[in-house]
Amino acid sequence: MPAQEVEEVYPEFVRTDDDGMKSVNYSQMVAVLIEAVKELNGKIEVLELENSALQAHVDDIESMKSQINKLMKLSSPKMETESLSADK
Repeated sequence: MPAQEVEEVYPEFVRTDDDGMKSVNYSQMVAVLIEAVKELNGKIEVLELENSALQAHVDDIESMKSQINKLMKLSSPKMETESLSADK
């Protein structure tokens, strides 16, 4: 990671020498990076829970859809018979 990019976010981690060359003290960044990973892991856990809940809803909808299709197939002959007798 270029020192200029690090300096924009964490200027305390960047040192500029007498010639203007910038260097990053990566050992100082370890604690910040660990906290960032912890935060991201927490967000991943929340997203996984949300995803599981949404998948359960999709499964329920698919099950209901299947049941509706079965009911429609069962009622189709009846509907045809009823409409034929109504036409007489």
